[in-house]
Amino acid sequence: MSDRRWLVWVVGAVLLVLALWRGVINLSSLLFLVVLVPSVVLHELSHGVVALWLGDDTAKRSGRLRLNPLAHIDPVGSLLVPGLLIVAGLPPIGWARPVPIDVRRLRHPRNGALLVALAGPATNLVLSIGFGLLTHRVLAADIAAAPSGALASVGSSLVDQLLVAAGLVNLVLGLFNLLPLPPLDGGAILERLLPAEAWYAFLRVRMALLLVVVAVAVLAPGFLQLVYSPFLHWWESTFLSFG
Repeated sequence: MSDRRWLVWVVGAVLLVLALWRGVINLSSLLFLVVLVPSVVLHELSHGVVALWLGDDTAKRSGRLRLNPLAHIDPVGSLLVPGLLIVAGLPPIGWARPVPIDVRRLRHPRNGALLVALAGPATNLVLSIGFGLLTHRVLAADIAAAPSGALASVGSSLVDQLLVAAGLVNLVLGLFNLLPLPPLDGGAILERLLPAEAWYAFLRVRMALLLVVVAVAVLAPGFLQLVYSPFLHWWESTFLSFG
């Protein structure tokens, strides 16, 4: 097993023990983690796939076009930071290893870079709607089959909760990455507006702005809640309502 994999498992095990010791892990948080990992993997994978379609095979040559979570986990961003935030009782945020993209290899670098960036949140939003439709169908079938006295238990099964978590996690993940703050994917919209001569120079320093994103997520959760609330309400009223 590689050093990276050993580090991933050791950090994950330590944080799990701390979370259990402090009693901050429950069924909801476990479902969140179970859903978050594949959602982030598909998010990152979509960047590499779209880049390949548009002429850049860097991700493919780097072995990153695969579903194995260990290929995309960043020990700090995927485990240490969100784990410490959970243990501390703060809103968890994190990031995966960015899929390597060489914008110079894209057939149309500036437009292609925008499409590659938006592929990630678009994937999560499509997954959110897909899980929403599936959740609605499953719950409707449960309601139709349930005796009149057992309707209150509809939606409480592990499968039902997992489907709801998958829809909501992908919705939040897609919305968060659409915030127009580099290096989030939504920042690509602002980057597209930069003069061509400044664009490549900005790409070299954009990751330094990650601290701004972390600060917004940790210090201003009310702002994020304000952004998310209308969309969360729409998702729940659309897929969890049965008139």
